[in-house]
Amino acid sequence: MLFENMLRILDGRDLAEAKEQGKSYALMLGVSSFVAASPEGLWVDSLRRDEPEMHISLDERDARVEGVRSKLLELRTI
Repeated sequence: MLFENMLRILDGRDLAEAKEQGKSYALMLGVSSFVAASPEGLWVDSLRRDEPEMHISLDERDARVEGVRSKLLELRTI
């Protein structure tokens, strides 16, 4: 799994750039999933088309820790 750490993801353009960069690095490294991470939240994505994207906002992060952990572990085995 690859983490693309961004200073900020404030709008759709920032998110698109972060996801494109994360996808590019994931393809180069041969990993099947990546996370675009910023203070605003986490966007967990897979290169597999049948895996939906997961978004966790900063406000939800603490409440959804177990769900995030499970998703990251699941993607690690793909």
